[in-house]
Amino acid sequence: MKPVGNYSFKIRKGSGELQDFSKLKFINSLKKSGLDQKKIDLILEKLGPRLKEGLSTKRLYRLAHSLIKKNSYTAASRYAFPRTLSSLGPDGFNFEKFVAGLMGKLGYEVKVGVVLKGKCVSHEVDVIASKNGKTIYMECKFRNNLAFKDDIKTALYVNARKMDLQQNTENKFDEFWLVTNAKFTLDALTYSECAGLKAVSPYDPEGYSLYDLMVKAKAHPIGIINSLKPRDQSYLINRGIFFVKDLLSSPNAIDKLSISKKQADEILKEARALCSPF
Repeated sequence: MKPVGNYSFKIRKGSGELQDFSKLKFINSLKKSGLDQKKIDLILEKLGPRLKEGLSTKRLYRLAHSLIKKNSYTAASRYAFPRTLSSLGPDGFNFEKFVAGLMGKLGYEVKVGVVLKGKCVSHEVDVIASKNGKTIYMECKFRNNLAFKDDIKTALYVNARKMDLQQNTENKFDEFWLVTNAKFTLDALTYSECAGLKAVSPYDPEGYSLYDLMVKAKAHPIGIINSLKPRDQSYLINRGIFFVKDLLSSPNAIDKLSISKKQADEILKEARALCSPF
């Protein structure tokens, strides 16, 4: 595979499918990390010789993340955030518990998987969060494919549930959130705003995105620890350790992993470094 300098090449997706590399899309992902244009240009310059026909999206992510981390820890954590959420899969239940845990760390009293009667039928509300007399009902949508976009059909479906629950006066809530680890289409965002749904994704809306909530809660998801292998992440998540700070408060959980002391020390060292800016 020869390097390409004009960014005109095909990149290999996780499915194995080849598609044209989009320089604009890649630059936008770097901008979302909070880097300024000068640093983005520098990263593109350093990446240039490594951009080759057939480069995998995973490899590109790792290369970019490594370069971003040298410029800014905060930008690196922001860039990595959507992928760290994917470690909560493959089903959606752990994502619901992650969202509940995040709200809990923000001081909310939380409940998960509550069945409530609407006017017409009963509905399971994924997360209910209450604080200072304010109650939020939350519908969580976990997607294994980070390129997936929740469209207007999802927003229509969730709003129909909201409306049915509203029409039973026993249900008292102030806001209804539609939360995804992926993205929303423009139509879904436009409809949600009009219908009174708060559409929450990794980077949007400003101030209430999952990333913003994470920063406010000072709670990195466990998947951000690079030295923690996927199987070990799954082990910890399945035992209720969703956040890096939870691992630091329960360091003995590391002893249950089939790893060496050197590996365990490296994991805890990285966990402490991740939490130090917060």
